[in-house]
Amino acid sequence: MLGSHVTNSRNQFYAIFYSKSKSQTRVGNIKTVASDICVVVANDDVGLLWCVHTRFRKKENLRGFPLEIQQSRVAFSEEAILDKLFNLKVNKSPGPDSVHPRILYEVRYQIVAPLHMIFETSYNIGLIPQDWKFANTAPIYNRGNKAKVNNSRLVSLTNVICKVMESIIRDHVVKYFLNNDLFSIRQYGFLKGRSTVLQLLKIIDD
Repeated sequence: MLGSHVTNSRNQFYAIFYSKSKSQTRVGNIKTVASDICVVVANDDVGLLWCVHTRFRKKENLRGFPLEIQQSRVAFSEEAILDKLFNLKVNKSPGPDSVHPRILYEVRYQIVAPLHMIFETSYNIGLIPQDWKFANTAPIYNRGNKAKVNNSRLVSLTNVICKVMESIIRDHVVKYFLNNDLFSIRQYGFLKGRSTVLQLLKIIDD
């Protein structure tokens, strides 16, 4: 009886371990699609998609955009980097570099100084590491025929370290816009206290 109990416990342990360590996909094989907008190639093994756009929108006219923001330098302080690492969502998937957010969270005190040097250097020279330019694009099934790419939405998984730097820059830009009253009163979403739900309530009220 004891041996049976140990075997069952071992089986349960490995069942949980494999379910957490293996990436799972709910999307089957996706047909190759070719059009004047996008070329999609499906990988039968992991269900990844690579989308190459052949038609781009023209750049919008940005005249009148405040150039003072270029003189407002982003501060990549160790405190800001440590705060971002502390608030990482450790259950999220890693990017192409396979560095899991849980690892970055656990060693945050040891890597904050090297990350500070990397962010500062990247910002000063205006370049980012080549590895940060790659992403794993995975299809997430919505509804309908799983073989049709139109029934899936794409999620792009980029490197977590790059997203930490992007988050600090984003906070700096948003703070600058708020301090200088540059957001339109019609701007909702991506702003604290101005959600899209609030926008819908205002439309209904109007």
